[in-house]
Amino acid sequence: MMFCEEMTKEQIWALLTPKEREIIAGGCHKPLDKTWLLKRIGQAFPAVGLKFPIVKELFKNLKKLDFPEENKWLISFYYDYFLMQNA
Repeated sequence: MMFCEEMTKEQIWALLTPKEREIIAGGCHKPLDKTWLLKRIGQAFPAVGLKFPIVKELFKNLKKLDFPEENKWLISFYYDYFLMQNA
């Protein structure tokens, strides 16, 4: 998947394990919308071991997601870490 492509909420949801879905969704069986899903993932950080495509989506959407600064810093850190690991 190329960096510029936007993932759908279904694609993001499919990357999560059943346990991660349980932690992130908090009882919901399917995500309400992409923004809701990304917010929940960002709030659960780092409770789940996120995969690089999910971290990329979080990073791309940081400006429109209302996270505390420490969450934004952590997401940016993981994004940079994954970039270095995959270089």
